[in-house]
Amino acid sequence: MKAPKMIVLYITTWQGISIGAEHYYGKIILIDSMWKDITLENIEEYGIDTFGENIRLEKELTFKDCENLDKKDGGHTYKRAFKIGINSKSDRFDTIKEITEHGIKFWKEYCSKNNIKTPFISLFHGEKTEDTVILTSDELENKNEEL
Repeated sequence: MKAPKMIVLYITTWQGISIGAEHYYGKIILIDSMWKDITLENIEEYGIDTFGENIRLEKELTFKDCENLDKKDGGHTYKRAFKIGINSKSDRFDTIKEITEHGIKFWKEYCSKNNIKTPFISLFHGEKTEDTVILTSDELENKNEEL
């Protein structure tokens, strides 16, 4: 397997667009190494969705997550599934910090599993913001210890 050039956490939200929207969504994009012109510095210049494999980021739901989603959706689906032991997951995250932590965890596990070192960057709707996290290959060992 050829290592991706970088791993991108692409964060989106419907907040401010759709009434009542409050969650963040994310996908991991494994930027193909054939795209030599794309760097951590210029990545905002590219529509990166088509530059590599896309993986929807999900989280395991806690009972509290299930309660909150049921309240938001107006039902009992998530709590019922949790109570009977159905493995509940969701692609809805509550904060940018939460989704970024899941993205970093994915990066760490992916690099470890595939025995590679590749940088990580988080983008919000394709742009760098004050919440953007950039981690280099050298920081992978430190993040392995932290997570």
